[in-house]
Amino acid sequence: MLTDELVEEIKREEGFVARVYLDTKGKKTIGYGTLIEDGITEEEGEMLLRHRLILMAEELERSRVGEVYANLRPGARRALLDMAYNMGVPSLLGFQKMWAALAKGDYERAAGEALDSVYARELPARAGRVAGRIRSA
Repeated sequence: MLTDELVEEIKREEGFVARVYLDTKGKKTIGYGTLIEDGITEEEGEMLLRHRLILMAEELERSRVGEVYANLRPGARRALLDMAYNMGVPSLLGFQKMWAALAKGDYERAAGEALDSVYARELPARAGRVAGRIRSA
């Protein structure tokens, strides 16, 4: 049966390693002894995705643009989290002209700034969809 006590026991026994390492049998492992040699399930992948999106939203809320982010329309916040997931929050914070436009409520200009970037040149279809969500927010 899964209990907090069992989880804590296993955590103590396994120890936590943040990066991929080889266990005693030479198998690729991460975290608290989680084998990843053969990959992960789609459910595990979605769990990680959801968890990381929550962390990124919290990071944006604590950042220098936190107030701007908090006051955006939901569609714009969703678009920015998409960008953050792809490039990381620090890179997203580098879109200074986009953030300035968002601070003024100029969603059209913000979308244009998102498209005027290396991100958009590398991922044009995705960037187009993201800019569309910003524009229509």
